[in-house]
Amino acid sequence: RNLPRAFNDAQGRLEPPVAGVLARGFDDRADDGRPLNAIQMITRPGAVVTAPFSGIVQWAGAFGPLGNVLIINVGSQFTHVFVGIDNIIVGPGQTVGAGEPVGVMPPRADAPRLEFQVRRNGQPVDPEPWFQD
Repeated sequence: RNLPRAFNDAQGRLEPPVAGVLARGFDDRADDGRPLNAIQMITRPGAVVTAPFSGIVQWAGAFGPLGNVLIINVGSQFTHVFVGIDNIIVGPGQTVGAGEPVGVMPPRADAPRLEFQVRRNGQPVDPEPWFQD
């Protein structure tokens, strides 16, 4: 993929982190009523999750009640946060490229859901403008 060097410049050019359908958008609420501040995608069991943009893994592992969380620093004060991955296959400090596998969704779940969040300076921003239609 021929992507710009800066994440800021990649709007409308990225592939989603997993094949699936958009279940909830950035301004929607999760099943438990909390503001989502992310997109939620329904995918197939065992689907491969990929990095939409290159970066450095900041966190990869259990994070309290959220379960497994993956955080990738993609530069320009942006991070990508993934929630719902069953098996994270990258580790902190590792560099990942755009489109590179970073994990696998639960193998036996009924309609597993991946939450994907973009943060700028620690604040959630709508990720949808970055993805191709």
